Order: sequence, then C-alpha cells, then structure tokens
Amino acid sequence: MSDYDLNAVHAANHYLWSKLKAELGWSEADYNGLIPITVAQQQPEFTGFDKPFLVYSYTVDGIGTSSWEKSETCAYSIFSADEQDIRQVINLMVSLYKDYDESAGRVNAWVASNLDDRYSKFDFKYTRVSSGSGSQPAEQEGGRMDGLVIVNYTYTTWNTDYSSPEYGKEVV
Repeated sequence: MSDYDLNAVHAANHYLWSKLKAELGWSEADYNGLIPITVAQQQPEFTGFDKPFLVYSYTVDGIGTSSWEKSETCAYSIFSADEQDIRQVINLMVSLYKDYDESAGRVNAWVASNLDDRYSKFDFKYTRVSSGSGSQPAEQEGGRMDGLVIVNYTYTTWNTDYSSPEYGKEVV
C-alpha cells in the first residue's frame, strides 16, 4: 500500500529536531510538549513561548530526465528575540547539511535507527544548503527577529528491502 502522507522533508525535520536538542539544548518541555519546527498556519502556537522556533515551507522540485531522482527544497525561517539563537541554528544547519552525500548518509543512518518504516522509504542521496540569511529586524519593537536557511534534499524512493517481492520498484 502506498503512503502519501509524508515527504522527505518530514524525515529531515525529525533529524533536525534531534540535533537541535542534542547540540543546542532545545527541549519539548519548553514548548508544552510540542516540537518547535512547524508549518506557517501553526506558528501562532509558538509565539506565546519566549523561545526560538522554526517555521518551514517546502516545494517538491521538478522531476528531470532521471525520474527516479526526486528533490525537495525547504525554507526554514528561524524566529527568536535573541539574535544568537538564530545564528546558532543557521550554523548548526549549515554544519548538518553542507557535506552533500556524507550529510545524506548521516540523515539516512539516523532515520533508520530512530523512525518507523514509513520514513525509511526516503533514501537521501545528498543534501545541500542553497542559501541563508542572518537575522532580519523585528517588525515591531520587542518582537522577534528572523533568519532563513534554504536546504535541498535529493533522494530516491526505491524499495531497497532485498527480501521484499517489491524490491526495486518505486515506493510512493
């Protein structure tokens, strides 16, 4: 059965959250049990916390002549009243995703060890930071500044379970 509920960015966001916790000390407890990587329509839930959070939006990039290779581009806005939080997240994300196939290998290994099988259908081939920008001024006095990181995730969705009769077929 096909699973149309997930995109590669969802697996990548879980990996990013694990690194925000491990490297920067973020915690669900600071957000009433929520994970502070969210889509725009959920942003108001995080504005009540005096903590940094990320809002993301992604696109599924055009499929080229290699139809087996897929790509998504994700823009992450980092919001905080403290410029240092934004800088730390930008630098962490650059560190995580700058090494192309090596970065993808780390994402794949983490996903295989930490997420359920629905996420393992995404076999990341490479990641890259395509751009970013540091803190922009807050829109109102005492408000939050924001920074931006844009990441490209390139992956395949082939069934790589050798024991499966579906081995070698594309997974949706």
